Amino acid sequence: MSLKVKDAAEALLMCITDQVDSFPSPCGPESLYSTLSEKDLSEDFSNFKYFSLNNLTILAVLEQNKKSLQSAQELNTVKVVIRGPFGRQIWIVEPKSEQTGSSKPVKAARPKPAAPAAARPRIEQRWWPSSVDSIPLVKADKTLPRLGDLDDLDPKFASIINAKIESELKNGPSLAHSAPPAPSECEPPSPRNHSQSARVLLSQLGLLSSQSLQECQGMPPYLCRLDSGDAAFIESLKDLDQIANRTRDTVYVFYVKAGQNKVSDILDNTKSYKSLNSDFKDLLLSMGWPVNIHTHPGWTGATKSGAKASPYPSQEPDQIPSSRGPAAFDGTRWLLYWSDSRTEVAFIVPTEERNTYLSKLNQSQGNKTVTAAQASPETASSDRKSSGSGKESSRVSKGLQEVRTLVVWCERVEDQETVPLDDLLTSTNGPSDSGTPAEYMIIYVTALSSGLVRVHVTTHTERCGTPLPLIDGMVCLKRTLGVLIRQTAVNMAARKRLLNELSLIPHNRRVQKMQDIINKYRYECTESEFYEALFTT
Repeated sequence: MSLKVKDAAEALLMCITDQVDSFPSPCGPESLYSTLSEKDLSEDFSNFKYFSLNNLTILAVLEQNKKSLQSAQELNTVKVVIRGPFGRQIWIVEPKSEQTGSSKPVKAARPKPAAPAAARPRIEQRWWPSSVDSIPLVKADKTLPRLGDLDDLDPKFASIINAKIESELKNGPSLAHSAPPAPSECEPPSPRNHSQSARVLLSQLGLLSSQSLQECQGMPPYLCRLDSGDAAFIESLKDLDQIANRTRDTVYVFYVKAGQNKVSDILDNTKSYKSLNSDFKDLLLSMGWPVNIHTHPGWTGATKSGAKASPYPSQEPDQIPSSRGPAAFDGTRWLLYWSDSRTEVAFIVPTEERNTYLSKLNQSQGNKTVTAAQASPETASSDRKSSGSGKESSRVSKGLQEVRTLVVWCERVEDQETVPLDDLLTSTNGPSDSGTPAEYMIIYVTALSSGLVRVHVTTHTERCGTPLPLIDGMVCLKRTLGVLIRQTAVNMAARKRLLNELSLIPHNRRVQKMQDIINKYRYECTESEFYEALFTT
């Protein structure tokens, strides 16, 4: 079986079990899983204990600090951050074996005895049977006189005998008439208000067995501790969280007025809705919904560094500026977004402001790289060595390049021949892109006088063919155009990834990153050392 078929089947199975009748998640369609992390549960990362399961899952167990708790309810709560191949989840577990609050355990109700206990009969203790008293004594019985008949005893021996007699006379009656203590009621032990969260959880999950801590055929143990004391460990987790659990695509939208053939004029068309076709706005809003990239947890059509380095204030009002027209969705503050359980799509309307912002961002990243190289000559030399294998790296980057999709609304059909295609493709480059992309797809849209729209699809790809549902020369309704464009773009990107041998399914990229983290930060210890660290820390 092909590995791609195996990975696709695994992704489909997880989609069926996790997302069917559960999408969107409580976090919204922008995120399949929880958007919380360790910093939302505790300000100090040292409160967490990190473990790996089967080299595929990373557990972060929050150890509660008794002094920092404000309520007894928090005292018995175990919080776990689970990072797996398909995303990040938060579990909050309240063990039932522990009692919250300061109340005492309730005693079990037991039935009262039907009748009072009978009095204990008095029994006289004898050394010999009573029949011995009826036997007459003979001279042989009197050969050993009684102690009381002896007059010439040793004083020391006599004092011992007198002390014994006094002791028996004093305590004898009480011992003879005393009854055994009544049986006491069995009571449960007082509950513990605090326990080691990591140990309790791992034990209840059945992970603290001897087999889970032993290596098998050269493979690491099923349960391993991770060294979270390294400062780079937290950064590695953040990089892992940035890896998407769904495929991500970007579509760029342009508007071309009659007779325009300059890219600057085309980019200026979207500054206002007044001079545009009224159906163009409906097309934009039918492809996705507006999101603010400062608060949006999903795909923004940009790199991680570009999203963090936005020059605009994050406390701006959560309203789209109507005065900017479609240019508001240029990806610097706002964009149009759509997602389902498998795919995220960002729709961007490029503008001159966006290009200026990306050029400044690219320049700032270049300055940081130069500064880092000057600060660390070893790193610079390693970079030069890595650049020596340029053929291999260029082959990999070329293989990983995806199809770029453009949607061009033309007021006239004949304007499709004069559109500056190379300049439009260059205006869609990101901070790390340069030149014209090798593979792309252009969807031209022209409104007809009948109220319908004509679509012209042009592809410049290798072995991808023409995707569906849109085909070249198709005429469709305006209200279905947005859905058809979005599905065509998704199908083209999926087809390209399927034909690319170097392309990985999202959950495979997360698996590789997790395995790198586990192999790098795994704490090598014996079984006894693992238990000792678990019980003492």
